[in-house]
Amino acid sequence: KNRALVVVGNGRGGVGFGVGRHKDAARSVELAIANAERDMIYISTYKGQLYHDLMGKKNNIKVLIHTRGPGHDNPAGDIIAQTVLECAGIRSAMAKIIGPARRNPYTVVQAIFDAFSMHLPYDKTAWDRGMRLVNMGADRHAARTVYPNSAKGPKMLGTHYGTRSNQ
Repeated sequence: KNRALVVVGNGRGGVGFGVGRHKDAARSVELAIANAERDMIYISTYKGQLYHDLMGKKNNIKVLIHTRGPGHDNPAGDIIAQTVLECAGIRSAMAKIIGPARRNPYTVVQAIFDAFSMHLPYDKTAWDRGMRLVNMGADRHAARTVYPNSAKGPKMLGTHYGTRSNQ
């Protein structure tokens, strides 16, 4: 039986991987593409940058994905990690793979996707850093009127990501 590992992405945050097995090589690739498209995930980015560093693990492989400044327009690191990051549309990142010299590509890709599962959206990242999000639309010049009831900002009535003791 032939096995195929396929990574698909739209270059704008959507990425997925799939494995296909069949006695015919072309059919195994088709199955892998179907599995990858079915299991796609979304990673929110800002102009090709991640919001924070990521770490993932699978068996004896660890993957560290570091964010880089906007001047670095191509992913750096292992060739497998570069391919996955390019498929996801992440241009400013560096991936470091820690593990044995002989690496199973299936395990590396699974570790990268484990790191992607730890990625938080921008509003959660801002909340964890103690920052607030301000609308930069038409009312950006009158900052006091953005939240007229409180000088501290919004009360976060909707989704709570955690408790804050210093407010």
